[in-house]
Amino acid sequence: MKVYTLFLFFVAAFFVLVFLSSSAIAAESIYICRPCSRSFIPEMNEVISNLGLEDTLQVKATSCLGYCDEPYVLKFRDQIYRNMDKALLEAMLKDAFQIE
Repeated sequence: MKVYTLFLFFVAAFFVLVFLSSSAIAAESIYICRPCSRSFIPEMNEVISNLGLEDTLQVKATSCLGYCDEPYVLKFRDQIYRNMDKALLEAMLKDAFQIE
């Protein structure tokens, strides 16, 4: 009986892990250059929230993206964006996620 209970526990744990990992994979990441652009993170989160993308898009800080003279610098879908501001970020995300 103990072996059967232990087996059920491991099966349940496996399904929980599969569910959690698949939901974590579903979210895309947008990277912000930590050294020179981290002050833009609150504004990024505001735009993401206003567009309803909180569950779809995660903001992650990264090391230098190489454009320190043109902040704010972001990386999204393997493309670097420079001189970013709230309006440009909103337009980029609307286009990327087909939001009108």
